[in-house]
Amino acid sequence: MEEYARNAGVLLIPAVEASIEGKDVLIYGLREFTSPMSFSQLRALRRAEPDVFTIAPHPFFPGVTCRGTKVFEYADCFDAIEYCHFYTAHVDFNDKAVQAARLLNKPLIGTSDIHLLSQMGKTTSTVNVDEISFSAVSAAIKQGNVRLDSRPLSWRQVFSYMLHLKIIGAKGMLGRLGLMKRRNNHSEHD
Repeated sequence: MEEYARNAGVLLIPAVEASIEGKDVLIYGLREFTSPMSFSQLRALRRAEPDVFTIAPHPFFPGVTCRGTKVFEYADCFDAIEYCHFYTAHVDFNDKAVQAARLLNKPLIGTSDIHLLSQMGKTTSTVNVDEISFSAVSAAIKQGNVRLDSRPLSWRQVFSYMLHLKIIGAKGMLGRLGLMKRRNNHSEHD
């Protein structure tokens, strides 16, 4: 896959959305992740691997995995603050993230936080680099050489995403309970 991406001019960056002390953290540039991890261990990882970059995802969205004001307590653990795609023109939990990014002097990174393909491209970031490499992208983000592009979702899109995510969650739970057979996408000839 890496060779195919390279030939197509696409840079693949290994990443993980980790739960650290019960809070979501995006870590880019790791080849392997060992869970559980504490914020102290994340600090040590960042010192040991300076190219790794981390993002505080959806820090002020309602939910137990969001950091809220802890983004200030652990500010040294993050290179950027996420501007999440999941908002409308009337309800936007990103407002506090924008304020936090300004106060902490951190760039905003737009993500689609994709769980469904239809979410792709709603909020994106363009990173300005001279070469296509992970080191160059990491350095550019840390320096704030990023342009955020985002547009609010319609209420129809919000309700559609919420319904699809509930269905996906229910199917997962039924599968874990053994009440739903997994669909095999591979034929005998694959």
